[in-house]
Amino acid sequence: GYIYRVSTSFKGYGKALYLKLRDGRIVVYGHLSKFEDELGEEIRKLQMSVRRYNHNLFFTPDEYPVKRGQVIGYSGSSGARAPHLHFEIRSAGNNPLNPLKYGFPFADNRPPVFEKLAIRHYENGFAPGNPCDIEIINVAEGIGAGEYVIGDTVIGTGYMALAVSGGDRIDGKGFLYGFYSLRLRVDDSVIFSMNSDSITYETTGQLEYVRDME
Repeated sequence: GYIYRVSTSFKGYGKALYLKLRDGRIVVYGHLSKFEDELGEEIRKLQMSVRRYNHNLFFTPDEYPVKRGQVIGYSGSSGARAPHLHFEIRSAGNNPLNPLKYGFPFADNRPPVFEKLAIRHYENGFAPGNPCDIEIINVAEGIGAGEYVIGDTVIGTGYMALAVSGGDRIDGKGFLYGFYSLRLRVDDSVIFSMNSDSITYETTGQLEYVRDME
């Protein structure tokens, strides 16, 4: 691929590099400490000439081609507090993709964890921020691995929303990650489903329709 965009800022992604692959996908590296020497020097000269640090630059495929194994930047903490590597894979249309689906092997033999079920009872219809009464229901592990049950039948009328507390784990790590996918069935019919294969920036404002932030 090739480096098609770099940005520099004191906030946000700090020093960020955007690599466009041959198939059009975009790889983003954020919070870098510095770019590779030639690119870094070009940006430094531009910053000095206009006496401005913040820039957002785009390049053609011939200017900074990249081969596998080539060093293009160094991780750091620009725009952030603690040093780390901010890594993303985006579609050709600039929509973030699930990076674990693109060549990153990891062992995952542990089932998701289901901690509690919450039922939100609404009087005036569901919408984020609408007042509601919340009923918390504890769950217990069932017979099979990854199986959970509740102690009694749940009865509800009117407008309701369901929320689950829990997450997923992978082998050798102590972190509790978010659910990759969720499905709600009534008898044999799926009435709600979601997965984390991709998201769009246009719909991030709808996050609270699928994530309970309280």
